[in-house]
Amino acid sequence: MSTVRKHWRLISLQGAMLLVCCAAIIAAAWGDGAARAQGSAEAALDPVLLQRVDDVREHLALTAMDMAAMGVGRDQAVMVLGDLRSWVESNLQAIERSEQAVLEAQRQLRQTQQSIRVGPRDEQQIRRVPTLISEVATANQAKAALLDSAANAVATRLSAEQSAVWQTARANTGVPLRYRYAPGLRSDEKAAITDALARRQTDKSRSRFSDADAKLGANQREAVAAARTNQLLLIDQIRLAEMEVLPREVEPVFHQDVETPGTPPER
Repeated sequence: MSTVRKHWRLISLQGAMLLVCCAAIIAAAWGDGAARAQGSAEAALDPVLLQRVDDVREHLALTAMDMAAMGVGRDQAVMVLGDLRSWVESNLQAIERSEQAVLEAQRQLRQTQQSIRVGPRDEQQIRRVPTLISEVATANQAKAALLDSAANAVATRLSAEQSAVWQTARANTGVPLRYRYAPGLRSDEKAAITDALARRQTDKSRSRFSDADAKLGANQREAVAAARTNQLLLIDQIRLAEMEVLPREVEPVFHQDVETPGTPPER
């Protein structure tokens, strides 16, 4: 009986020591996790800066999907995004001024049009409309020219092959994402692709993209397929680069946003 009690005391002591060790490990892990969360929140960039970077990336066809389509990997993406972020930081005030100029021109045009609709008829106001429309266009062109200049900050980071895909994507602004990387699209071909995607697919045995794909030449189909393969392989690497260079308060949840059979197109 004394032997049992002796071993029981030893077992109890070992159990107590194990509980203390577990508590220490849990406390350390919690503290480390809290520190990481706090550090992440402190490292998050200003939302206004992030939005401006997003705007420039959209304008230049440098979104995550675009960069993946070009064949940009994580390390290269870090450099491209870093250069782009630096450009936006250096030109933030100029971007804000160009945006305000667009908004002011649009405001004046809206007010004049509203005044004309409400009446009474004012010939002077009516004659101002073409001028105001021109001012809106000029303000938009000035803003676009400013954002276009950001391309010079990242162009040297891309290979000749990547630059060719990039220029194709920029030339095909407004084309559905699946076909943005088809080189040499004419304006009528762009319209035909958009119309083909807009029409309801009645033959369920065929892909929703079959009519639009038929509008492409062989080299264009090859370019589209290559871009989509790169997107599947590299999109997560681009997301990781974004988290490193453009940290946000809440990081996006990883998900596969490349088109797969049975899913609708991105746009």
